[in-house]
Amino acid sequence: MLKISLDELFKEQSQTHFLATIEPLVDTDFYVKVTPWVKEVGCICNYSFDMLKILYEAGN
Repeated sequence: MLKISLDELFKEQSQTHFLATIEPLVDTDFYVKVTPWVKEVGCICNYSFDMLKILYEAGN
């Protein structure tokens, strides 16, 4: 697994746009599925992850 520091992530994000789809999960009201999306490639479904809705709402 590739690990980078938060400072590196923030610097990289300022140069490019991170895009993702966010979908509700069928079995729960507490989580959403976040799937990275790249313009040239499309969905990178192997790297999707579930995230608490409250974390998304807090950061939005």
